[in-house]
Amino acid sequence: MKRLRRPCRKSGRAAPTTVSRRRVLAAALVATPLAGADEPRSEAITLGIGTYGMQSLPPAAAIDLVADTGFDSIEIAALADWPTAPERLSAATRHDLGARLAGRGLVVSALMEHLPPAADDTVHRGQLERLARAAALARDLAPDTVPLVQTILGGGRWDDVRGLFAERLAAWRDLAAREGFRIALKPHRFGALSTPALARQLLAALGDPPCLGIVFDESHLVFREIDLVEALATARPCLFHVAVKDTEQRDGTVAFALPGATGTPDHAALLRRLVAAGYAGDVCCEVSSQISKHPGYDPAAAARQCHRAIAAACAAAGIGRRR
Repeated sequence: MKRLRRPCRKSGRAAPTTVSRRRVLAAALVATPLAGADEPRSEAITLGIGTYGMQSLPPAAAIDLVADTGFDSIEIAALADWPTAPERLSAATRHDLGARLAGRGLVVSALMEHLPPAADDTVHRGQLERLARAAALARDLAPDTVPLVQTILGGGRWDDVRGLFAERLAAWRDLAAREGFRIALKPHRFGALSTPALARQLLAALGDPPCLGIVFDESHLVFREIDLVEALATARPCLFHVAVKDTEQRDGTVAFALPGATGTPDHAALLRRLVAAGYAGDVCCEVSSQISKHPGYDPAAAARQCHRAIAAACAAAGIGRRR
């Protein structure tokens, strides 16, 4: 695999030709959007939306939709079938998209991948390549930030797959530390890694590296007899990213909905807890594939609904936004 190096910024002294592991880890720590116990707490977040629900749009059109709707940030879907998959974007296109993002004032909060750790060695090596390519795309689109790639880990029984997860994520950890980017694991209600507590167990088994963290998404925790306050407290020391959407119970099953559609979970309450915990990062609206695959789905209408609901939650919680 070709090694990717983040270019050094110019300063008053000569830039080093290599980046040490220590400096990479320090950069990752600085990038984590949490305030320490003795640090001043921010009372502002960025509000964003992902392009996961915009698969039908060309990348430039998705960027314009996000900016025109009023969001502060954008999460780029890097999945293989999306128009923003790294392998589909030439150097010239990346340059143009990066300029468009900067011109529209959008922060690139994360890249979304889907990489269930694989037992097959060939598939595993391919996943390492995808992680490296996603990080490279993030650098091209937003060169002044430390790249963040988020993913779920797939299905199975936790006790059956935890060993495989630890083995494969050790390689992910080493790649991220070496190449200077971060990976956030998303507990998913239908996955083997389904709670922040299990995510913390996995991270502890890997030595709690600063380049690995957690995505917190309450839609995967409600209707499960999980204490949401305790769950956030568990995730907090490793919290890299926050996703929001609604959830509902229908005919004995759980389904996802657009933010504000069902009133569950309580997004204003989550925002208050996040700020009280010192979080000063991104809150990203997610449009589930359960919604985007419906006939007649309109990504622009979905984006407006997401913005309306979470902007109102910010106002209700008294939370400002960093623009």
